[in-house]
Amino acid sequence: MHEFEINRIIKQSTQGELTGFSDLYKSYARMIRSVLYKFCQPEEIDDLVQDAFIKIWNGLPRFKQNCKLKTWVYRVTYNLALDHVRKKKLKIADIDLQRISAGSEENEFMKKDLVQKSLTTLTEEHRAVLVLHSMEGLSVDEVADVLEIPSGTVKSRLHHARSKMHDALTASGVKL
Repeated sequence: MHEFEINRIIKQSTQGELTGFSDLYKSYARMIRSVLYKFCQPEEIDDLVQDAFIKIWNGLPRFKQNCKLKTWVYRVTYNLALDHVRKKKLKIADIDLQRISAGSEENEFMKKDLVQKSLTTLTEEHRAVLVLHSMEGLSVDEVADVLEIPSGTVKSRLHHARSKMHDALTASGVKL
């Protein structure tokens, strides 16, 4: 989104108009859903997406544009996911590795499910950098902005997160 569009959306939303906000929704709903999926249980995603947009709507009047809107939306979404995970203290669900059969459509689903469950074995800090950088495609500097930590810390956490994720997947029988 261009700065002009962002200013228009902020102005409209602070005046109670939904027109601009629907543009914001169209631009960011998929991204928000993707981030939440990597942190939360699938059956909770729809409600959490709504919660994210409520937080964005309420926060838009205070958005100072000292960072990119996309970075701010990631930060709001990440904080929501982190709060949700902390409240629920989500645990890894058991997975039947015997059901994974090579080459099947079910195999691909099970691998994705296994990756999702392996993410929950990581600390919040490691999961955040891995999701935002490796899965969402943000640069190290963008991840640093979203999490409000130094770039060097992002790099360090990313290294440890990859190592722990590799160990978790290997222990679950995935050949890497």
